[in-house]
Amino acid sequence: MVENLQSDYQACLSLLLNVIESAWNSSDRKSAFSQFLEGVRARLCADECLVYLLSKANRSIERIHETGRYSDLDHFDHQENYALIEQALDAGTPLLDNDHAREIKLPFGDVSFTVRSLLCYPLQHRGEKVGALELLNKRNGGFGDEDILFLASLASPLSVALEAIRIFDSTERLTITDELTTLYNYRYLVQYLSTEVRRCLRYKKKVSLLFLDVDGFKKINDTYGHLVGSRALAEIGQVLRSMVRETDVVGRYGGDEFVIVLPETPLNGALVIAERIRKKIEDYEFAAQEQGVRLTVSLGVANLPKHTLTAEGLIKKADAAMYRAKGLSKNTIRVAV
Repeated sequence: MVENLQSDYQACLSLLLNVIESAWNSSDRKSAFSQFLEGVRARLCADECLVYLLSKANRSIERIHETGRYSDLDHFDHQENYALIEQALDAGTPLLDNDHAREIKLPFGDVSFTVRSLLCYPLQHRGEKVGALELLNKRNGGFGDEDILFLASLASPLSVALEAIRIFDSTERLTITDELTTLYNYRYLVQYLSTEVRRCLRYKKKVSLLFLDVDGFKKINDTYGHLVGSRALAEIGQVLRSMVRETDVVGRYGGDEFVIVLPETPLNGALVIAERIRKKIEDYEFAAQEQGVRLTVSLGVANLPKHTLTAEGLIKKADAAMYRAKGLSKNTIRVAV
C-alpha cells in the first residue's frame, strides 16, 4: 500500500513539474494541467478533478482547469459550490462531504448528473490562500483519510505551480494590454490579426475589421483637460467591449483610435455591428469625472478576402475608410474600397 502510494505520488509529481515548466505558455500549460488532474483523478478513483484559483484583487474564485469528464460544469460552479470552497479556504483544512447528493441539471434535454460526494482541499503558498483542488464522486464508496493524505503530499508543489501561473498571467497581461483602457494594445492587435488572417486564408474563412476614431477628441482635452479625456477613452473601451462577442478582439490602436477584429464575420455583418457601436456611443453620456461628456465616432470597415488578403492591408483599408468618414461628415461609417 505504501509503495503504491509512493509510486502514484511520484507519477503525479512528475506531471506537476511539467505544469511548472509549461507555465510560461498558456496552451502548453493547459495540456500539462489536464494530464496532472487526470492523474490525480485516476489515483483517487473520482469522476472529476478540478482546480480553482483565488484572485488576489477581488478575492473571487475561478475554475481554471478540469479533466473535462462532465460536459457542462458551469451549472456546478454556482454559489453553493463556491461557498464550500470558501469554507475550506477559510478553515485551512480539507472539506469532505460523502452525502452531498445534489443533482446538476444540464441546460438542454433531460441530461443531468448527481454529485454524490466531494473532497475540497485548500491550497496555500507561504501562508497565503492560493486556491483549491476539488474532486467529485468517489467511485467506490466515499473519500477518506488516505485520499486526504495523498492530496496533502501534492498540496505544496501544486500551490507553487498555481502561484507561478498567477505571476505569468499577470506579466502576460501587462505585455499585451493597454494600461489606460485595459483593452489589447497595438502589439497584440497586430500579432493576433496576422494569425487570424493566416487562418482565414488557409480555411477560406472571412474576417472583418473596424477602425474607429473619436471625433474632435482634441477639443475634449482642450475643454475639460487631459484627465477627463483619458477617462472618456477608458469608458469608450468599456462600451466597445460590452458590444462585441467573446470571440471578437477589441484593442486600442493608439491615441483615440481603436480597432475591432471580427472573426468569421462577413462585410454586411460587420456593418451592422459598426452601426450599433456608432449609435451607442452617440447616445452615451460619458461620466468622465462627472463632466457629462458627449462623443461621436467615425468608423471604417474592411473585410478579408473582399478588400485585401493581408493583415496590413486590412488595417490600411479600414483606416483609409475611417478618414473618408471623418472627412465627409463624422459620426458615420464608410466601407473600404
